[in-house]
Amino acid sequence: MLSGNVPSTLGNLKNLRILDLMDNTFSGVIPPSIFNLSLLTALDIGFNLFHGNIPSDIGISLPNLEFFSIASNLFTGFIPVSISNASNLQLLQVSLNNLTGEVPTLEKLHRLNFFTLLSNHLGSGQANDLNFLSSLTNSTTLEYLSIKRNNFGGELPKQISNLSTMLEVISVAENNIFGSIPAGIEKLVSLKVFDVSTNKISGMIPSSIGMLQNLEGLVLDYNNLSGHIPSSVGNLTKLMALHLRENSLEGSIPSSLENCKKLLVLNLCKNNLRGDIPPGLFGIFSLLDICFSKNHLTGSLPIEIGKLINLSILDISLNMLSGEIPSGLGGCVSLQGLYMNINFFHGSIPSSLSSLRGVLQFDFSYNNLSGKIPEFFQGFNSLEMLDLSYNNLEGMVPDEGIFKNSTVVSVIGNSQLCGGVNNDFGLPRCNFHQPKRLSHKLKMAIIAIAVLLALALFVTCLFLSSSRRKRREFKSSSKRNALMEVRILECLNSIFRIGISCSVESPRERMKISDAVAQLCSVRNELQSTAAEQGR
Repeated sequence: MLSGNVPSTLGNLKNLRILDLMDNTFSGVIPPSIFNLSLLTALDIGFNLFHGNIPSDIGISLPNLEFFSIASNLFTGFIPVSISNASNLQLLQVSLNNLTGEVPTLEKLHRLNFFTLLSNHLGSGQANDLNFLSSLTNSTTLEYLSIKRNNFGGELPKQISNLSTMLEVISVAENNIFGSIPAGIEKLVSLKVFDVSTNKISGMIPSSIGMLQNLEGLVLDYNNLSGHIPSSVGNLTKLMALHLRENSLEGSIPSSLENCKKLLVLNLCKNNLRGDIPPGLFGIFSLLDICFSKNHLTGSLPIEIGKLINLSILDISLNMLSGEIPSGLGGCVSLQGLYMNINFFHGSIPSSLSSLRGVLQFDFSYNNLSGKIPEFFQGFNSLEMLDLSYNNLEGMVPDEGIFKNSTVVSVIGNSQLCGGVNNDFGLPRCNFHQPKRLSHKLKMAIIAIAVLLALALFVTCLFLSSSRRKRREFKSSSKRNALMEVRILECLNSIFRIGISCSVESPRERMKISDAVAQLCSVRNELQSTAAEQGR
């Protein structure tokens, strides 16, 4: 790799046709003598540290240029108007610099094939910034056009649909372009990539876009597009990437997308889409990345999801999906990120997910999941995040593997969870004492006591009944009878309290069986004593 300044003596090579200094660490200003080499057909000084301005007369002093690249340097200033005089130019690459101002008309560049202004500071954000694009209609062999990441404003000119039918790539992303997608875009029959992302494009996606049979990448995200996703997109059978993220699209996901069998990326996040997820989408076995997050999708996650063995990312968070997590999800063995948070999924976490050993991030938070936390998560040593918070999970949180690191795992908002021996989650400790089964003798004792109590109550009631019949005869005993009734009611209350104490759900608060037996015996004795006194 060469460095330092370029010697001005290179300008003495009057017959030089090609000067290639690409991919070094040259610095300083290009010697003016270089631009006097009028026979130069190729000048490539890309990927260095040159600075300064492009000479204003470059198109006049180097009229035979076919290849001109200053990519990835530190050039400033304007693109000179004279560049159009180099009418033999096939490649014009000034990307990754600090150029400013307007782009001049390029109407004389009839042979231009490759043109990129990527990553500069060109344009002013005003309505006329893109006028130069209309002049490119004369470049009938143009195949690649990128003005990405600049300050261009205005609308895409209607003439864009009259650009070369050989055009394969249009990228105008990351500017301040507004207006709609130009009508007639379907005329660009060779188009493989159409990228207008990160602008202020509005209106609807034209259904005619489905006529671009060679399209492989449709990148419209981060705009203000509205209306439905046209079903004609399903005609793009070569499509590999569909990016519609962060628009205002509505309606349902068209089932016709299942015809795009080469899709790798399907990103529909942050729109206003509704309805069910079409099961046919999961017949696109090539899919690597699916994002449906932040929509209003309903229904369940189709069990067909398990067919996507190459899927790396599945993000269906922030929707209104419901039902159980399909067991088929365990078939997505290439998953690295699974985001199902903020939905209405219920039921337990299926054991089939134990096959997803490569997942780095699981997010099941804010659902209605129940049951225990599967222990197989303990063996997921590559996990960077496991978020199970705000569900209805219960039982003990596993305490091995990733559960030893509370910064990786979140389980807050599950009121029925408890902590084990290594409890780093601030949960109440689990009760490890299992309730003992009643012995046969103890069961028989309880039954016997219950029978005795029943007999005692029966006898007491007979005595009370008899005493009432004889009340007129034994008026002097009325006070004693009233006291007897009170004592019997107290015994009944005691029996009820014992029964309630024995039926408490929490083992800690439930009365021990030995105490219950002792208290029942005491009640029996009290009843027998009451009956005896009544008989006297």
